[in-house]
Amino acid sequence: MSLRIALLACVLTVSAAAIAVGCGSSPKPSNFESGDGDASVSTDAGLGNDDVGAIVPDGSGDGNASCGMHCTADLHSVVDCNNNLIRTCDADKACGANGDCVAPCDGAKANKSSIGCDYYSVDPDMIQEGQGACFAAYIANTWTTPITITVERNGQSLDVSRFARVPSGSGKNITYAPLPNNQLPAGQVAILFLAHGDNPMGTTWDVPCPTGITPAVTTDVVTHGTGIGSAFHIMTSAPVVAYDILR
Repeated sequence: MSLRIALLACVLTVSAAAIAVGCGSSPKPSNFESGDGDASVSTDAGLGNDDVGAIVPDGSGDGNASCGMHCTADLHSVVDCNNNLIRTCDADKACGANGDCVAPCDGAKANKSSIGCDYYSVDPDMIQEGQGACFAAYIANTWTTPITITVERNGQSLDVSRFARVPSGSGKNITYAPLPNNQLPAGQVAILFLAHGDNPMGTTWDVPCPTGITPAVTTDVVTHGTGIGSAFHIMTSAPVVAYDILR
């Protein structure tokens, strides 16, 4: 069975191996059960790397800022060009422009890296055999505190508690639990089951979402051919890594 996986926080098309290198500090969730596939990457935030957010030195701080500063990959600290620590932000702050400690999502936006708080996910057009497959997004909480997740599509807010699940186990023994207290704990991964529609070739080709889970949208959300459609807008209260997958 083929997969389509997208890491939503870059604008390059890369191989699966390149994703492992570029995002090594963040967990990469597996498929619902198993499988291999190509990977692509997209974002609205711009390009970046693991040690990003070049900062103009202002001469302040406890470290050596004379050779330039940048944020660490986890956005919690400011270091100089030799990776010597200049300052560490409080737990509820992130490294931002000029080495200031700012709100976590503001820090992610300023750094333009592979983690962020604002993503758009689009169910891709497929040949008939692949139409109607379960379309989902993985959200990996890379922050140090629980986060909230909101999802909108076509101007409508969707009830995340209905289609967000935290997986555990592997293979056919995977179980899917609701978000505890409607939040995703630190270091955990949630699957947002976004859409599933009927396959025009019949049930033989249909690949539904896991048993017992109703996705956010149960009709065809794909823009077929050339046209303008609606994306799922995923927002989080602190930086995450996001992938989408068509199973």
